[in-house]
Amino acid sequence: MAPLRKLPDHIINRIAAGEVIERPASVIKELVDNALDAGATHITVHLEDGGKASIHITDNGVGMRRNDLPLCLERHATSKLTDEHLVHIVTLGFRGEALPSIASVSDLRLVSKHADEPHAWQISMSGATKSGVTPASGSQGTTITVNNLFFNVPARLKFLKAAPSEMRKITETLEHLALTRPDVMFEITHNNRRTHHWTVSSEDPLKHRITQILGHDFWDNSVAFVREQGTTRLDGRCSLPTYNRATQAETYVFVNNRPVRDRLLQTAVRVAYQDFLPRDRHPVVFLSLTCDPYDVDVNAHPAKTEVRFRDAAPLRHQIISTLRAALQQDGHRASTTLAHQMVQRVNAMQTYDAPTPSAFSQPHLGERATLSYSTGPRTFGYQSVSPAPQRYAGASTPPDDVPTHAPEPLPMGYALGQILDTYILAQSEDSLIVVDQHAAHERLVYEAMKSTTLTQVVPQPLLVPVMFKTDADTVALFETYRDFLAEKAFLIRGVSEDTVILEAVHPYLIACDLTKMMRDMAEELRDSGHPSTLTATLHEVCGNIACRSSIRAGRRLKLEEMNALLRQMEATPHAGQCNHGRPTYIRLRGGDLARLFGRT
Repeated sequence: MAPLRKLPDHIINRIAAGEVIERPASVIKELVDNALDAGATHITVHLEDGGKASIHITDNGVGMRRNDLPLCLERHATSKLTDEHLVHIVTLGFRGEALPSIASVSDLRLVSKHADEPHAWQISMSGATKSGVTPASGSQGTTITVNNLFFNVPARLKFLKAAPSEMRKITETLEHLALTRPDVMFEITHNNRRTHHWTVSSEDPLKHRITQILGHDFWDNSVAFVREQGTTRLDGRCSLPTYNRATQAETYVFVNNRPVRDRLLQTAVRVAYQDFLPRDRHPVVFLSLTCDPYDVDVNAHPAKTEVRFRDAAPLRHQIISTLRAALQQDGHRASTTLAHQMVQRVNAMQTYDAPTPSAFSQPHLGERATLSYSTGPRTFGYQSVSPAPQRYAGASTPPDDVPTHAPEPLPMGYALGQILDTYILAQSEDSLIVVDQHAAHERLVYEAMKSTTLTQVVPQPLLVPVMFKTDADTVALFETYRDFLAEKAFLIRGVSEDTVILEAVHPYLIACDLTKMMRDMAEELRDSGHPSTLTATLHEVCGNIACRSSIRAGRRLKLEEMNALLRQMEATPHAGQCNHGRPTYIRLRGGDLARLFGRT
């Protein structure tokens, strides 16, 4: 083996670049971080060939003085640390690695002007070769041009994707940064064409920026949440369960205004929606966490995208409870985009074939269409209430305070009739509402079961206790969560350093594979410190029972039974979607109906 030697600086810089600079989006993130730390209020990003050929970023921040330019290209030169401790970081960048790392794998030119300087100064660097500082023209702020990225690292260059793929990653990176700073204007151009322009609003900057990036549909179909606990504050918006996506790409999480991809926080969001969404669907969430910088370590990853928390378990519980409380406060509301999707699908299927005369001459058309309707006066007043059809007593009786004649319009309106013995047709003050009677009643039964059966139950002793072999650390974790598991009717005890015995379980879990469940719980305890498998399994069993116990599709209902179901939906949280994440109703407003008939 060769003797030890110190690597030359240009090799050290390339190694650092390999940790920090993965692709053009990494370059842009580091440079925009610096611009935001410099107090910029207007940032422009010009790109060519997805950033592979050229990246040109201009900001109007404080700029740098002449003597700062050579130093900013040296490793670990920074103005952002006031002392030698890495425990109180309040800026996006702080290591002083970005510029020298980028310059070591590209052709970099930097022009900057500070307010105290008479004019701008420039410096350039290519690979390991640095130029001198010379005068330049330019207004206050900094402009950095990065050309020929990875020209001297061909192994990294060949792994870059095509320009459209790189642009998608760049846009995603800038969206995260723009959401943290709604007071900053961002412009993006690609191949001399402006692709994005995120402006600033003086009235409600955050709403303006969120609607610019996530769209007005998200704002209209989401609920706000704010919760402060000690030095921690959570705020943001979370989508209604019926407004969801196929991936986690639109779950935006920020810690002290820093975009992060943290598994703990992402898992907490997923668990909060676990009861409302199928496993292959994900919510749209904007979550901002503000905490004491001493409670979070942002120096856990070279790219600063991961963080570690001093005490993660309480924070996880706080996120879950906050999101669930926000969803519950919105009661039965469902996504307004469902009506738009319905209109699109119907319009796509329409053939406009004229009906044959014989279709109207058949007798008992109403019976064949199974449309039952009221023949009384068209006042839409609430006439009477009888209990909804029931197989589960917990969801049987509508609210006692329903008036005989409604003094004001109700959110779900009043039933007009039933279509195909499956869908309830109702009219509210401004809408036509179509309710899936099985899905709606399934949610009502499920919520009733959660409030009674899951919380008021006696554990059932196992005839043959389950012995689970594991390691000593996992046994200790099971002991730590013994009380929590007991609240879920899951009684365990540790009998040795490598064995946990399950003695009794919730009656609903008797038929489950208890050994597999404990194995999954052990993995969760090691990974996140929280056994969500147990709650998820109980909810899944309850959902199956609720599905079998609910009004079935094809069952004819009386008008008063339909109205009773509507009143229960108004009084039940999360009634806008069934246990499987499907919508329980679709609301068609006047404009939606007009589009259906081509009147707009």
